[in-house]
Amino acid sequence: MVCELRCWHRIEKKSYRLTPEERHEYARYLYEKQYQRYPAVANQMLLVMARMSVLLNNYERAAQELADIRIDKFNPAQLKLYYYLKVVTAMAAGDATGIQESQMCYAGIPDTKCTYPSKAELASG
Repeated sequence: MVCELRCWHRIEKKSYRLTPEERHEYARYLYEKQYQRYPAVANQMLLVMARMSVLLNNYERAAQELADIRIDKFNPAQLKLYYYLKVVTAMAAGDATGIQESQMCYAGIPDTKCTYPSKAELASG
C-alpha cells in the first residue's frame, strides 16, 4: 500500500505536464483500473475527469462524471470543487434549479484555505 501511494504521488506530479485531454484520459485509465479496490481514488479520478471535461468545454461529459461521484468521503476542498463544477455544468445545461442548489451547497462549505479578517477588525477598519 505504501509503495502504491509513493508511485501515485510520482504519477500525479507527472500528470500536471499533460494537456487537459491527456490528463482526462489518464485519469479515466486510473479510474477504470482502481475503482473496485480503492473507491476514494476512483472518486478523485472522477473529479479530475470532470474538471478536465469542463476545461475542454465538454459539459455533458463532465455532468455524467460528477453524477458518478460518491461525495461521502470528500474533504471540504474536494466538496467545494465538486459543487463549483456542478454550478458550471448546470449553467451550461440551462438548469436554473441545479444552479441554485449547487450554489447553496458551495456557499455552505467553509473555505479552509483562506484566512479572513475577524468581524471586529472589519467593524473597526
